[in-house]
Amino acid sequence: MMAEERGFSIRQYTDDDFGAVRTLNGDEQHESYEGAVFVRQAGVLYGGTFLCAVCDDVICGYAIGAPVTGGNVAWVIRLGVLPSHRGRGIGRALMQALEERFAALEIRELYLSVHPENLPARSLYDTLGYMVTEIRSAYFGEGEDRLIMKKNLDTALSSSLSPCR
Repeated sequence: MMAEERGFSIRQYTDDDFGAVRTLNGDEQHESYEGAVFVRQAGVLYGGTFLCAVCDDVICGYAIGAPVTGGNVAWVIRLGVLPSHRGRGIGRALMQALEERFAALEIRELYLSVHPENLPARSLYDTLGYMVTEIRSAYFGEGEDRLIMKKNLDTALSSSLSPCR
C-alpha cells in the first residue's frame, strides 16, 4: 500500500519545514541552538536525502540521510515520527524512500545507529533488512551505547523506483 493511500505523503524537505522539523526533533522544548543549527544545515547539506512525511498538511515525520564523501556508503542520521502518528507505517515509508534515493545515487551500503533498548526502532530496521554489524559502548558518551546496523542496497533496482514527490 502506498503512503498516499495510508493518509500521508513523503516529499523532500524545504526551508518552510524548518520550524516543524525542529519541533519534531525535540529542540524547541529545550531551546537548543545546536539542534536548530543541525536541522538548518542538514537542509543545505543533505537536501536530496532529507525527507518529510506530511499528514493533513502537518509534518508528521522526517528522515535524514548523509552520503559519505568519496564512497558508495551513506548513513541514516535521523528518523523521527510524531508520537501521535506512530504505528501507521510512516517510519517505514520514510526509510524506504530514503533507501530508494540512495540506490538511485548508487549507494551500496546504508548504515545507522540505534540504542540497544529502542525495541520499536530495532524491530523496524530488522524487518527492513538491516543487520547488526557492531556494538559500540559509549558511542555518544557515557551510557549512550549503540548498535551499528547495515543494509546492502540493490542499486540495480533503483531505475524502476519512482522518485519522491
